[in-house]
Amino acid sequence: MAYKPTKFDDSVNAPSDHPLKEFASLLFYLSLIIAVFYIIIGFTIDLTVSHITPEQERKLLGLSGNKPNIIKKLSDPRTEKLQALLDSIPKESLPKGYGFSIHIMNEKEPNAFAVLGGKIFITTGLLDEIKTENGLVFIIGHELGHFANRDHLRSLGRGLVIAFTTMLLFGDESSITGFVSGLTFGIESQYSKTQEQMADYWGIKILEAKYGHVGGANEFFELNHKRTKSK
Repeated sequence: MAYKPTKFDDSVNAPSDHPLKEFASLLFYLSLIIAVFYIIIGFTIDLTVSHITPEQERKLLGLSGNKPNIIKKLSDPRTEKLQALLDSIPKESLPKGYGFSIHIMNEKEPNAFAVLGGKIFITTGLLDEIKTENGLVFIIGHELGHFANRDHLRSLGRGLVIAFTTMLLFGDESSITGFVSGLTFGIESQYSKTQEQMADYWGIKILEAKYGHVGGANEFFELNHKRTKSK
């Protein structure tokens, strides 16, 4: 009797789905996990920052490599005037626990932002656009609002956590880590519309506390409207 080898069915080893379909499925679940992780991070940070005192914030400033000193400040005679304006705001109207200081950056783009430790940076581009004292006080008040609402801590916290997680996954020298960190800090440095509206409320509040009225706030809004139309 002649031996006849059995022909095995190898179809069991062939994937039932197209590789691209499997990749898309994995990508979807990975994105879902990242999204859930990001939401949890945001919730945890929002819960935590309200308990961080200004003194603890100053310690964080030291741990972060003293970031404000990395920013190129400009020796400008207007700095003294801006600091005097800030110091003239009634103390009871200021967020508690901070020693605020103002610094000018040599940057054409009109901008102002709050930094860890009570530091407010205003660019020369914004100073060139704002013509009235009331407009300057409104801008200072707006940035004080970000401190009062701890917006700067929320943004920094999310960026740090995501950057740290990416570094653990891919290593601190990875190009992926550099890309994600840069992208994250770029996104997280932008405040939400609600945060900006709350900061605007503080700007109006500070104006009223200093002058007894809110005249001059419109200068900032008109500048924003003009910039938006030109884009």
